[in-house]
Amino acid sequence: MTDYKFCAVCITFEEEFKAETWCSKCSEWICESCAKNHKRYFPAHNLVTKDESYERSRSKCTPLFQVLGYCDIHPTEGIVKFCRNHDQVLCETCTKTYHKSCEDIMAIHEASEGVKESTAFKDLVKRIDNVLSVTFKIKEYCINTEKSINEQRELIDKEIEKVKKSFTDHLDHLERYVKNELNKKYERGRNSLEQKEFTVTQICDTMNTLKRELLTVEKNSTHSELFQAVKGYDCFTNEQETRVRDLYENSKDIEITFEKANDIYESKTILDSFGKIIYNEKVTKNNVQLEKFAQSQIVIPGFVSTKFKKRTRGKQAKQEVKKENTELLENVNCTYVCSFKTTQIEDKTEVRHCLFINLPFSKSFLLFSSNIDKCLYICNRDGSSVDKILLEYKPTDITTLNENSVLVMLGYEGIQLIDLSTLSLSTRMKIAGGGKAITSSNEDVWIDQHFGISKIDIADGKTLKEIPLDFSIEEMCIAESGEIYLSECLGDNILKITSEGGVLLFYEHPELRNAVGVTVDNNCDVYVAGKMSHNIHKISKSGLSSRIILSEKDGIYRPTGLSFNKQTNELMIINEGNTSIIIYAIDSLPLS
Repeated sequence: MTDYKFCAVCITFEEEFKAETWCSKCSEWICESCAKNHKRYFPAHNLVTKDESYERSRSKCTPLFQVLGYCDIHPTEGIVKFCRNHDQVLCETCTKTYHKSCEDIMAIHEASEGVKESTAFKDLVKRIDNVLSVTFKIKEYCINTEKSINEQRELIDKEIEKVKKSFTDHLDHLERYVKNELNKKYERGRNSLEQKEFTVTQICDTMNTLKRELLTVEKNSTHSELFQAVKGYDCFTNEQETRVRDLYENSKDIEITFEKANDIYESKTILDSFGKIIYNEKVTKNNVQLEKFAQSQIVIPGFVSTKFKKRTRGKQAKQEVKKENTELLENVNCTYVCSFKTTQIEDKTEVRHCLFINLPFSKSFLLFSSNIDKCLYICNRDGSSVDKILLEYKPTDITTLNENSVLVMLGYEGIQLIDLSTLSLSTRMKIAGGGKAITSSNEDVWIDQHFGISKIDIADGKTLKEIPLDFSIEEMCIAESGEIYLSECLGDNILKITSEGGVLLFYEHPELRNAVGVTVDNNCDVYVAGKMSHNIHKISKSGLSSRIILSEKDGIYRPTGLSFNKQTNELMIINEGNTSIIIYAIDSLPLS
């Protein structure tokens, strides 16, 4: 169901207008402008304002059983009739006004005969029980998981303490070592200075003694004795002068410094040494499944239900009425592979279409068309090793022609052939009228043109076959069996063109809004991207079975382009409004 904050109709056109009214007929919130249109429908839709809806929901004096039996349009009148033509319950006023021209109207007690034994009633009870059972299991799972991650947190906390202790013990060891080295260097310097000081002290004492003796001789001796003493002391003084000069000239400044280990003082290095805390949510096959029951209608005596409405588009082929699928769908196992932002390819870039490229005797690559520039990008699966292929015109779509070639749609400028072996431009062919979308299988190439699609001869661009349409195409893809699947521009449904050229409504779902990207796998199952519903749908080849395989909880937000790798069973999604890529591995089992 659409977010109640915005109008369900306007949001499909990427316009967000505040929802003010609830339409009980359409089961959607709508804005004031759309509400006026709903009032003009025949029969008129029952509209309830947000305030009235709130009052009804909070009121304790009007439980469900008190309002049952009364008309939605005329709340004071009871239900007395049932219209087979419109599959609606009626009051007398509705019968006389909106349904006066209807032929198949019967009393409500006749129409409701056997409802207690009906499949619809039993299935509804089963579905409610199933929802209650699964919600209980989910709550139980949440409680158990919370206990588990708390235990994990405590274990990791102890591990962090161990890492811290190991780290501090190592620091203590380094501290002791460096301080021991400091003391050794200090002792070495101190011993050197003490030895020099001792030598200088000896010389100083000797010279003082010599001076006193010389002065004594001067006072008490003759000139000849003084002359003799001067000559004797002069030689000894020369020796001491030499010793002092050597000590002075060979003196060295002693300095003790500390060279820090820079890595230790970088906080990032210290933090990284503790390890990283990783939060991981894996997409796994869950044993708790919500069973899917067909929403069966009550069989009215003499009346055959046509649950799936027919879609008429002018003079097109007969429409397909789908059979109800009463089988339970198996869970589709999707495993996250990798993802990256488009800014990793090139700064400020966006991509619009994508392809898996599986070259012979080589690993697979990814190919993207730019949503902004006149170019293509080819890179590894993780977005690395990017090569850029420049084009003459802006691309509007891309498709694989064969294992060595890719076709690029250039709008009104024709189709460009790309040689993958050299990543170079090959021939460019003109086509009548131009186009936006392109798809190919077994070298059969189809393009969309103004309100129609055409099969073309890739050699000369000539049209081989035309199928007219009365709507504009967003994207299309062709299966190996020849069916073509189309998403309608700004539409919510997927249409199919059969190999015989018939146009059918293939798929519609209340939780598929603004269907954009479409692709097929080896089993001819179809994948569709809901841009505004933020999910990926998988539909069986018959169209009778479907499942939402990826949603917002899996990281899907505003998806656009899709591509399926038939060699590895992987689905590539252009995500977040053309700004990121995400790849999931999909199980190879077809939907029944």
